[in-house]
Formats: sequence, structure tokens, C-alpha cells
Amino acid sequence: MTKYLFLTKGGSWFPGWATRELTGAGMWNWVRAFKGDYKLLRTLDPSNIQGELEKYDIVHVNLSGDDTALPGLLRNKLGRSSTKLICNMDYNIENFQRHVLGAGYTIHDLVSSFLSSDLVFAQEPFQQSFVQYIIDEDAALAEAAGKPSKRMNVPLIPHPINMDLKKKAVPSDQRLEILLIDFHRYDNQLLVPSLLTRALPIINGLAPNVIIGGYTGEVNIFGIKDKLFDGAMDYTDWGQFVYLLMNSCWGLSYYSIHSHDRFAAEAACLKVPTVTTRNSYYGTVLWPDLCKEMTDLKGLRESLKRIITDDKFYEETAEKA
Repeated sequence: MTKYLFLTKGGSWFPGWATRELTGAGMWNWVRAFKGDYKLLRTLDPSNIQGELEKYDIVHVNLSGDDTALPGLLRNKLGRSSTKLICNMDYNIENFQRHVLGAGYTIHDLVSSFLSSDLVFAQEPFQQSFVQYIIDEDAALAEAAGKPSKRMNVPLIPHPINMDLKKKAVPSDQRLEILLIDFHRYDNQLLVPSLLTRALPIINGLAPNVIIGGYTGEVNIFGIKDKLFDGAMDYTDWGQFVYLLMNSCWGLSYYSIHSHDRFAAEAACLKVPTVTTRNSYYGTVLWPDLCKEMTDLKGLRESLKRIITDDKFYEETAEKA
């Protein structure tokens, strides 16, 4: 059996996600998938880091701002080892400059981390294209200057989804007639989701539109939420999030930036038809009949109307996802 280690310099929040009974989609599921270990760098024996790392077949690093330089450090310790060093990009590319460059790292630092690894993977196509581009450009510049270069292919490997979430699905006729909107803390979209979801007719009146904050961290929905939505929760923990989603009839995940989109994946597990933009990778894969360009507001609105009014399409789309 493959021995797996997820290693980070920080990430005190991680163990709860990796070990709790039920989780959604996200990088913490790699630990669950491999039945592996999670460790903080400071817990390793500083006199024998190589030995501790070589207990594992795979050492995995998530390239958050704190851990951007970690692959280079680990490569210096491992050398030419049979232990494979794997890393993935963390942030969506639109926020990359804030979380990585803003933390003091350069593009060259990032490429050095990539090239220190045996495998670099991305979670969605735009991220994949970005990483591949900067690796190829770095190699081309080195070759033009007559310097050694290294190239590597960047595969698209979304983080795992815990399929046990499917067990929580509520029969559609027992759900509340609520349209649940995921608030994305990285692009802070409020106005467009509100306009898309307001005054959608249902048998008993109008569908309430409720927006919730992301369960992975506290978000601020400014001071205008009550003017735009029938209900709003600034922050939800995982239990609240799942309860609300599994008991809602419809979902909306409006991304103006690129993401693999956990909400769209978790909604699919719970059979809650969800309209997304094409910036959502899981939206394009799991909800292709509901997915539109972010600028196609009429098309997005029509998708919402269809899952509200067409019961046969509602059930077929949910089952397909």
C-alpha cells in the first residue's frame, strides 16, 4: 500500500478536515484517500528530516503562500530519493498575486518549487494552463541564454470528493423551496447573484434566495446583504453548510474567477441541481446543461427557471450529476 504524507509549515486547521467522519470536496481528502498521515514541518526531527520523509512513498505539499518555498527545502533534504515529492497549486489564479506574490515570493521562486517536485498538478483548466505556461516560459528563457533547463507536464487532477456525502441526500419532495447561493470569498460577488435569483416564481409564490458564507473560513458580506437577499449567513460551519444544502431545492454558484468549485461538486453528491458559470470546473463537468458564461446573465436566469419549473429535467439533471 502506498504510504502518503501531507506536509505543511502551518495549516493548524487541516487535521479536523482530514479526520472528521464526513467531509466534502477538497485537498484534505488526499489523506483520507491514501489512509495517510498529516504532519507539520516543525514536528519532524531536524537531525533526520530525510529519514522521516523516506518513510513515505509520496510527500505532498499544497503551494499556499506559507508553503511556496517548501518543495525546494524538501528536495535539498531528499536528494535523489525514491520518495516522490508532489505539489499542487492552491489559489485560483486571479488571487495568486495577492497570496503568493503578496507573501514576498517571485514567479522564479514558484517555478523553482515546481521544478523541485517530481509532479505538479492543477485542479482546474485555467490553473493548469497558467502553471504549464510559466514552466515552459522559464525553460525557454533558460535555453535562449544557453543555460540548463527543465520541462515537465502539468496534469489536471482535481482534489478528491468524499462520496459518502451522497448518503445525506434528501428526497427532492422533502426539501425546502429555497434557492441556496454560495458566497465566494475570493471574488465577493453579491449584486449579480442577487439579480439572477430575485423574484423567481414557484407554485406558492416566489423562491426565497438565501446566500451563505463559505465553510472554509469566515467571510464578510459587507453591509448590503439584507437589501439583496431574503436570507444571509455570513459564516457557516461544515455541519450547517451540509444541512442547508441538502435541504434546499436549487443552488447557484456564480464564479467570476476560475475555480474547481467545491459547492458544485457537493451539490451534485446531494442531488441539488446547481447553476454555475463556465469558470466553475465542476460546473462544466457535472452540470453542463445548466452551465453558462459568466456574462450570459439571461442564460443563467433561464437555467434557474428551468430547474424550478421542469420537474422531469430537475430529476434527470440531478441524477446525471
